[in-house]
Amino acid sequence: MLYFNSRWTPVLRESEDLQVTLEEEAESMILKLFYGSSSLGRAALMVALGILPLAALGLNHDPLSGQVPGSPRIECDNPLVEWGELIKETPFNHEFEIKNTGDEVLIIQKVNGTLGCTVADHDDQIPPGGVGKVSVTLDTKKVRGKGVAKNLKVFSNDPVNPEYTLTLKGTILEILETRPLQLKLQGLAGTALNGSFTFNAGSPLDVEITEIRSAGKRVTASEPVVQEAGRSFEITLDAAPNNKPAILREKLYLDVKTSDGVDRTLEFNVQIDHRDRIVLQPKNNIKFMDKETKGLLKDGSPVEKSILVTGGDPSVQFEVTGVALDDRIKDAFSTRVQEVVAGKSYRVWIKLSEYQSTPTVLGKMTIQTSDEMKKEISIWVMGQFPQKRQTAP
Repeated sequence: MLYFNSRWTPVLRESEDLQVTLEEEAESMILKLFYGSSSLGRAALMVALGILPLAALGLNHDPLSGQVPGSPRIECDNPLVEWGELIKETPFNHEFEIKNTGDEVLIIQKVNGTLGCTVADHDDQIPPGGVGKVSVTLDTKKVRGKGVAKNLKVFSNDPVNPEYTLTLKGTILEILETRPLQLKLQGLAGTALNGSFTFNAGSPLDVEITEIRSAGKRVTASEPVVQEAGRSFEITLDAAPNNKPAILREKLYLDVKTSDGVDRTLEFNVQIDHRDRIVLQPKNNIKFMDKETKGLLKDGSPVEKSILVTGGDPSVQFEVTGVALDDRIKDAFSTRVQEVVAGKSYRVWIKLSEYQSTPTVLGKMTIQTSDEMKKEISIWVMGQFPQKRQTAP
């Protein structure tokens, strides 16, 4: 005869003295569980035995499977699809299979993609036990880098998982990669800027550059110098002088022919930074907000901030010779100058040591330098102060 031990494992007991029938042992264990549990535990036991309905626990779904009775359930056997490596501009299409493992019709309300990943089509309804499709297209022109992940959100009437995530993941191989990564020309305003950049093949395809052009007239490009046939090129970019400091942007287009016989146009962003002779970092005005100055009111704790003064180009040599505060703020603030790199960079500290009874003080701080073309730089300095509470007479 088959019996169960205390672990509910069927065994064949040979000793008549140790034999306990299944019914006796089950009854004994149920009684122990029932009287040794909390009221919620006893209710759960009664639900498991079919004595009480699931609703007695205050649940509308199976706590083990997560399934809500009489509802749809969305599932996908492969919610993460890895495409491996794709060459830039190579289209990638995929169909996700969506299952409805519930017992009501699954309604897919919408599917949202992310940049470069669009939803081509999807089934609106999937019957119980049925399979539907979500078709997506990856536009590799808008995607770059290794380990790229693009998520899609499937919104449905599944009460347990109303927002289901599907993911595409992989690496995009560039036709040409630049070194340095950003094409940036930098120098003093009023001077011509130039720089040389290396373009390397980023995929197995060999590359031939047939034409170089820019979207505007800010940048001109030299003929490419071949460093390795089909694999590596050097291009020099030139920008005309700009009299005022400014950051300008331009697009550079390279028409190329690849070894697969396809003609492509590659687009690169160029930043042109015409810099001032002397640059402040941060370049914004200095503000002491009331939440920063409340220590002055509480216990007299001073507040100090700084600004870094550097040359806009390595060729600029200068010294900070002094700092002046106008009459509106000279009684509230004090300053000091710290040399960081002689002739190259300095840090100007401005300190607020005394509480001011006015809510706001505002004035100018002027940094004086030895540079003949940039003798003074002025910025606004503001201090806000929490006001003392007035006591009733």
